[in-house]
Amino acid sequence: MQCRLHPGMYTALHIAAEAGNKGAVKAILATGKADRGIMSDDGRTAAQEAECNGFEDIARIIRGEKSEFEHEDDDDGFVSRRC
Repeated sequence: MQCRLHPGMYTALHIAAEAGNKGAVKAILATGKADRGIMSDDGRTAAQEAECNGFEDIARIIRGEKSEFEHEDDDDGFVSRRC
C-alpha cells in the first residue's frame, strides 16, 4: 500500500481521501499496511487531502478517530493546514 501514483506522488489512500470515498479509505486502512503519514509532493498527508476537500469525517477516520481538535502538529507546535 506504499506505492505512489502520479501525478503529485499520491498513494491510494491520498486518492481515496481526496475523492471522499469512505469505503475505499476504510478498506485501505484495514489492510494494516497503509502509512498514514506519507506526504504528497505538495506536502499533504491523506488526512489533509480529505480536509482540504471538505471530508472532515474521512480525515478523522484516517487519523484513527481522533477528535477534530487533536491534530498532529509540526515541530514548532502549530497545526499546519496545507490547503
